[in-house]
Amino acid sequence: MSSILGNSETFKYQKLPSDDSILIFELQPSPQLSAEIHGRLVNENLSKLDVDIVDHYIALSYVWGSTEDLQTIFVDGYLLKVTRNLRDALRALREQSRVVRL
Repeated sequence: MSSILGNSETFKYQKLPSDDSILIFELQPSPQLSAEIHGRLVNENLSKLDVDIVDHYIALSYVWGSTEDLQTIFVDGYLLKVTRNLRDALRALREQSRVVRL
């Protein structure tokens, strides 16, 4: 499977660089609900933030959904298989013209 904006290589998770690191997923906008999900991971260090994370973000936790019906999203241009429930949640959270931080 390939995409105009992605490639057919599989996403490889890399260990966080420090104990106070968190990953923020920047969900790219799309005017079409059914469009492929694209986003990028950004490392944030909690110790470098003044009091709170400066930019607004949404906390999303998911552990539900069948692993027998995996869907494809693109993270940093690479394929990542996720449950249909996560793909659908990302579609529902995605905005038409603004990046959403998760």
